[in-house]
Amino acid sequence: MAETARSLDPTTELKHIQTMVDEHNEVQRSCGVHGFKPLRIKKTVFYTGYLLSTATSIALLNSLDIPAMLAKENDIKLMANNVLITPRPASRSVLARAGDFGTKVEFEVVGVAHWEHKVWAALVKPVDDSIRIYTGNKKL
Repeated sequence: MAETARSLDPTTELKHIQTMVDEHNEVQRSCGVHGFKPLRIKKTVFYTGYLLSTATSIALLNSLDIPAMLAKENDIKLMANNVLITPRPASRSVLARAGDFGTKVEFEVVGVAHWEHKVWAALVKPVDDSIRIYTGNKKL
């Protein structure tokens, strides 16, 4: 079975991180660190995409027989956790075309791209042909 990226529910993860930040700030304050500025959580968007569930990622990775392909590669993390819309925060016009936050789309794999026996990408399309997806990549 392919190893997948692990993550917590976003709300649970944020709660744990906020607790760690609060504890850190309290220790710094109690130690009287000169010029201490409390840490805070800042939301930063790195990319916009359709996110795949953990179960979907596992099914995709297992269907590609990746362990056999990467038998000699121990340091590779397999993600298969999103369909990229844009590699940056999406503008309002992009979000209007891609769908609101929480939009659900079921995809099927129609091809894979590989080089030197390594999978680099999967080509997907919506299962429902009436659903239009959007990507910021003008070359697609």
